[in-house]
Amino acid sequence: MIEKHWYSRKKTILSAILEPASYIFSKIASHRKKNLQEKQYKSKIPIIIVGNISVGGTGKTPVVRALSEYFLAEGKKPAIISRGYGAKADTYPFEVDENTKPSQCGDEPCMMHDALQGKVPIIIDANRARAIKFIEEKYSNIDVIISDDGLQHYKIARDYELVVVDASRMFGNGLTFPAGPLRESIDRIKEVDAVIAIGNCKDEDKKLLQEFNKNILFTKIIPKEFINIKTGERKSLSEFNRINLTAIVGIGNPQKFFNSLEELGVVVTKRKIFKDHYKFKESDFIEFDGDDVIVMTYKDAVKCKDFAKENWWYLDISVELCFEKIGFSI
Repeated sequence: MIEKHWYSRKKTILSAILEPASYIFSKIASHRKKNLQEKQYKSKIPIIIVGNISVGGTGKTPVVRALSEYFLAEGKKPAIISRGYGAKADTYPFEVDENTKPSQCGDEPCMMHDALQGKVPIIIDANRARAIKFIEEKYSNIDVIISDDGLQHYKIARDYELVVVDASRMFGNGLTFPAGPLRESIDRIKEVDAVIAIGNCKDEDKKLLQEFNKNILFTKIIPKEFINIKTGERKSLSEFNRINLTAIVGIGNPQKFFNSLEELGVVVTKRKIFKDHYKFKESDFIEFDGDDVIVMTYKDAVKCKDFAKENWWYLDISVELCFEKIGFSI
């Protein structure tokens, strides 16, 4: 698996072979960026980009959710735009509502709509400028637009760039795609307004990040509670620490989820990993005993609501954010 080569801190033979292709990729990306920046769409509404420079999940969506909750608590009216990975809506822009299926909008937007209780408009469109225009036309009271991903979507001007880093994996071998996991050079970190490093960060990695950007928040994911997928019942974390569980996961870095359960003292007797953004179906669970207590991520759970059993749960999480540390206001 190529990710093993990407996230090796030392350059492997395969990475070395692919490095010339990475050089070409970087040159093309740089040229594309310059061209797009010359014809950006500039909204009158402040735009916050929550992105990363790495391929795969780093924790952007929990940050977008936390930002939205923060603005709501402050009496502001945020909106969210997203590409909606895997979305297959009939038309775009597409607005998520209570009847929207994950197959229409993507699993993460569906999860955020559920978590935010429909209080925040979520618009899906690969063309983010078009999504912004849709919000401008339909919602006259929006105070801020948060883009879930889109750091490299240079067609839109932005007021604030926030990069999320997986502190446990950092930037791997430091090379751009395909030799490494980076979408852009590490130097891009110098240009953004703030960095959020999520997870256990080694001292040497902290120093590396601080060399690139002084505005860094080191934080972590906080498990909140277990929620029943079928009934919505909520249970405290302590109520699961003596139960044997079956863990099902379909995210970019499944070990993160297993580590979270382990840290909670949960006993995982069975586990199964699916690919990121996997579209679950009822037959995927035939191999498990009907009495198995199944636990999964929120992102996976929204795709199982139609056929979930009463002993299926998801672990809800939050991310600790110090907004004064991030340093923006609207």
